[in-house]
Amino acid sequence: MKLFSLVTVAVMALCAMPVRPADATIIIDQFTDGTYTLSVNASSPVAVSDLSGLSGVLGGRRRATLTYTTNPTDTGSVVSDVGFPPDVLDFNAQVGERGSLLLEYGLAGDLNTDLTNGGAENGVDVYFLISDLGSTLSLSVTTQRGTMNEITETVSKVTGSGPQVVHFSFSEFSSANFTDVDLLSLKIDGVLNGDYRVDLIATQMIPEPVTVVGLVAMMAGLGRYMRRRVRKA
Repeated sequence: MKLFSLVTVAVMALCAMPVRPADATIIIDQFTDGTYTLSVNASSPVAVSDLSGLSGVLGGRRRATLTYTTNPTDTGSVVSDVGFPPDVLDFNAQVGERGSLLLEYGLAGDLNTDLTNGGAENGVDVYFLISDLGSTLSLSVTTQRGTMNEITETVSKVTGSGPQVVHFSFSEFSSANFTDVDLLSLKIDGVLNGDYRVDLIATQMIPEPVTVVGLVAMMAGLGRYMRRRVRKA
């Protein structure tokens, strides 16, 4: 009877955990539209792609600014492209080179987007398929009143077969109102020789840590109870 009660409580806890509906995610960029190729070097340190009317892109417009940040006497280059291969963003530096890539959405300050999706979402996720040397990633948000907030997260080296997901929690921003976002920008500060590949930027709902910890503790208790039952038997 006690075992049945513990299992029932655990199942109820699982059901009570926040679950993101399939249609809740707001796609910021899935890189299925708006192909471009940019290349920069010491003699031409900045290149820009500004495309509009795009599908799968928040606000329909993406501006990508690639900047060369290595020694101006070097002869190598840094390259970024979308669509080669399909449906991903690539950002690569030749040996001995480095650069930064800035992606901007809502350049006219007219996104007027509720990134919380009515409270269903609590952060922005960036999915890295490749990050061979790690990096830092900055997310900047400008809201209706012209207030800009920015935080930076670490991009670790991608290992294994799955993507590394870098999560920006809305609660980390000091005063941003994510129910009315006008401008959103994301900057990858590449390291020397760094290569990166991103296939999705989107909002995401994750369970509150206290809920997860409580559930783990409950399941651990259930496991101990079942082991005691087996020993007694």
